[in-house]
Amino acid sequence: MTQVHEATDPGAGERLGPAARAALLDALKRHARTPGDPLLIRVEGDAWRHEPDDLAQPVVSGQLHELVLRVHAAPGPVIVHVDGAVRGLGLGLALAADLRVAAPTATFGTGSPAAFLAGGAGRLLAGVAGTGVLAHLAWTGATLAAGEALRHGLVGSVSADPDAGAALAARVAAIGAGPASALARALRGRDRPELTAALDYESWLAGVG
Repeated sequence: MTQVHEATDPGAGERLGPAARAALLDALKRHARTPGDPLLIRVEGDAWRHEPDDLAQPVVSGQLHELVLRVHAAPGPVIVHVDGAVRGLGLGLALAADLRVAAPTATFGTGSPAAFLAGGAGRLLAGVAGTGVLAHLAWTGATLAAGEALRHGLVGSVSADPDAGAALAARVAAIGAGPASALARALRGRDRPELTAALDYESWLAGVG
């Protein structure tokens, strides 16, 4: 059975703020109790356009990066459907998911240097798109349109259908909970130590900056 988390856009200054992070954490905890079931995260508008307001190491490591690790370690497939701007922590969360679908209106970027470090996307973006794309986005603040993101592997599909994420989740759910749980562990398990180490370093650098 597919679980759904609606990430609504609270507006500038509150995007991926404490309330949004707490709601996502609750959804991830509920999902963890049903291994193998898909979790569909529908991101409304610019809800994942994150610009951090607190770069203290305990906040970055204990709150922001912890969410990235929870998405990456989820016991079942996580599907993210975005239709707006994805930056900072939003990019880290999206890349930590198993599958991503974007509307043609979606854009992707690291955001400011602070958002990049706090977002935890560095190693994940390098793994998906390569160090060249990572360096270009981080140094220039450039963004990728949905079509460019598809070419670089940041998303698996681009669709104007508002139900594209739900359709993808239904297709994944057909695999069955047992095989899906095993596949999730097989695909992600080897990356966990390296991702944890990279996030620890980035959280320290966020405090230094």
